[in-house]
Amino acid sequence: MSGIWKPFTQMLAPPPGGLIDSANGAYLYKKDGQKILDAISSWWVINHGHCHPHIMQAIRTQTHKLDQVLFSNFHHEKSEELIENLKQLLDPKFQHFFFSDNGSTSVEVALKMTLHYFKNLGSKNRTHFLSFTGSYHGDTVGAMSLNDRSTFTNPYKELLFEVNQVKHPGKELSEEWKKSFLHKLDVLKGSLAGLILEPLIQGAGGMIPWPKESLEFIITEVRKTGALVIFDEVMTGFYRTGKMFAYEHLSPEQYPDLLCLSKGLTGGSLPMALTVATSSIYETFLGPKSKMFYHGHSFTGNLFSCAAAVASCQLFLKNQDTYSAKVSKIETHFLEIKALIPNSWDPRVIGTILAFELPDQTKTGRSEYTSMLSEKLTQKALNENIFIRPLGNTLYFMPPYSVEDRELQSIKNFVKKLVFEQDDMYC
Repeated sequence: MSGIWKPFTQMLAPPPGGLIDSANGAYLYKKDGQKILDAISSWWVINHGHCHPHIMQAIRTQTHKLDQVLFSNFHHEKSEELIENLKQLLDPKFQHFFFSDNGSTSVEVALKMTLHYFKNLGSKNRTHFLSFTGSYHGDTVGAMSLNDRSTFTNPYKELLFEVNQVKHPGKELSEEWKKSFLHKLDVLKGSLAGLILEPLIQGAGGMIPWPKESLEFIITEVRKTGALVIFDEVMTGFYRTGKMFAYEHLSPEQYPDLLCLSKGLTGGSLPMALTVATSSIYETFLGPKSKMFYHGHSFTGNLFSCAAAVASCQLFLKNQDTYSAKVSKIETHFLEIKALIPNSWDPRVIGTILAFELPDQTKTGRSEYTSMLSEKLTQKALNENIFIRPLGNTLYFMPPYSVEDRELQSIKNFVKKLVFEQDDMYC
């Protein structure tokens, strides 16, 4: 492994893992033959299963035709095909698709788009953004500025711009919290450009659920200010919360103005992201060059990524009932597992996601990322041929939709061991 510098890893003592040789379906394979259940979809990106033949064939076919073309001057059939497929999956209000490379860049695009939108309208005072404690939107500077201030951001605080951050409302929407939130909006008045949130569940911040009532209240009140609403669905998109997109849990009038997509967009096979906008936003960028959107990447609209994303969308479109059943099966199993977990561990199930807080004897608090419990749990799971990567003392499962009953049962057995052998967790 000499020379490799891994993400989110203290290289002095790398966490359990090792060299993976191949993958298929819900499994990762080592050269020695060890078969490991990928219980977190390789950082939430694999939805159909590893090396799905339809996606792999689409990539291979594209390699014989066209590899890359400068997307500012040219485009290609796969980009058009992808947009047409996505329009069938998305609400009709989402009509314009800006391509980028990953979840962080899709958020950066949304930030720049929001600021520039208001400048194009002549509203130059709208420069502030609103986000929430527990939020995590990426690792580039703009996206990181939106994140909750934490272990992730502290080393880089001098780089970050100021963001108005509001406390997450918690499990219930209290009158006290409403009053505080409305006061914040009143202070910002005409300076608020955009609100950003991870709908239904905050991911890397600790798999923190959003009560639907809270989302509805927040979006309704922000809309009254004239600010834009941005949904970061990098993790929640493509059935993770039980519906194709998390915004579908809300009423249409509360759908966002901008939508950030990545991770499962290509079925997890290749990097790609999209920031999807409404026509009312897009049209403000038409006119003189001063109004055009100043953003781009060398690999914008990459052919291979587009081919993979088209293939992934085709699988969803042609098999909607099948995928609904797969998602429902995972949710049913997870609800059964949830019933085994002590209430004090705060178990929760949102669609295909199961999460809970293990008691952290280091007393570092909920979801503290630096908790050493994470490495211990990862190793214990690997001993059972299951791969997990807890967020500190927050343990979660988010398997590919190809997972079978027997694999879900193995997750259940592992959780039962944790519940009934609690003292062993800290050995």
